[in-house]
Amino acid sequence: MKPLFVSSMLAAALLIAGCGSDPSTPTGTLPQVTGLTVVDSLCGGTTVFLSWSPVDSVTGYRVYYDESGAGFWDELEAVEDTFTTHDADRAYYYTVLAFEGVDTSEDYADPVHTRPNDCGYYILWDNYASTDSVNAIIFGETSGVTGRAEDENFVQSAYIYDGGWAQSPVGIYSGAAGVWGNGMATPFVKSNSALVAPEVGYEDSLFLIDDDIVYGMTPDSHYVKIFVDAIEVDTLAPETSYCVKFWYQYQPVPSLRLFALL
Repeated sequence: MKPLFVSSMLAAALLIAGCGSDPSTPTGTLPQVTGLTVVDSLCGGTTVFLSWSPVDSVTGYRVYYDESGAGFWDELEAVEDTFTTHDADRAYYYTVLAFEGVDTSEDYADPVHTRPNDCGYYILWDNYASTDSVNAIIFGETSGVTGRAEDENFVQSAYIYDGGWAQSPVGIYSGAAGVWGNGMATPFVKSNSALVAPEVGYEDSLFLIDDDIVYGMTPDSHYVKIFVDAIEVDTLAPETSYCVKFWYQYQPVPSLRLFALL
């Protein structure tokens, strides 16, 4: 279905190329475009699907994007339809202007975005730490819930464990894998990109080092990005243990792999 949409929009853009103007700020008299939305069910991977309500008696619509949300808009394309897709390289904000000749909407449409939720900073300990510390997390949409992976009532997304890696004393395990695999299947993959989660290569466990960027995929197809701030040791504990300090982001649009910088 999506390739048909893309072909239709490319043809429309060619038909209206050169029509209208591209002001840095709206100065026209046409109505503001309303109903702009990110259609979650038609997004996926790096493809963002946008739609909006029609404006009567206009030639078409100019679609704009901006990574900051501060309103420094770049034009994506001009279309005749009331929808478009964007094969994006990161999470963006979007807006639309209607146009007829050189006249445009009097103001931009209320912006929408695909930016992930910044969900906070966490510290999880390994399996050698005291039992009053936390070693597991449930990745919530706006914040995480921490607990103990050994607790059968705590259905974790992930936990920290010494998996015997030569590269690091600790790593991250899917909640459904390893010694404490009573949780949710959340495989992980490392990446050099802080903006797009990889499509393939996800594993049940990974060793962690400082500054790692790790992506996880939840059972309901939401992506999370973990930035490892530091791996630190507690030398005062009866048995040497390590903790992982990290931030995470949650992409609320299912199957969308786009992220932003923290």
